[in-house]
Amino acid sequence: MTTLALLRDTPRPTDREIREGLSGNLCRCTGYQNIVRAVAAAADVLAAAPQPASTEAPKTRRAAKAAGRGAPKGPAGRRRHE
Repeated sequence: MTTLALLRDTPRPTDREIREGLSGNLCRCTGYQNIVRAVAAAADVLAAAPQPASTEAPKTRRAAKAAGRGAPKGPAGRRRHE
């Protein structure tokens, strides 16, 4: 979750920004070199991916219909009634 927030705020972070962003969540004894590399690789993948129009799910059936997504689904894939 922290990494996702970091990459949303800083799409192309430097190694230093990655370390600062994760400093409260990881043990410093390893220097987390591989984690820094993984976050940098994730930033590259996210930067290359097409961005969706909206990442927020519609909250009502009317909003879902207007967005062309149909009504939100409940458990077992059935449509929820609101």
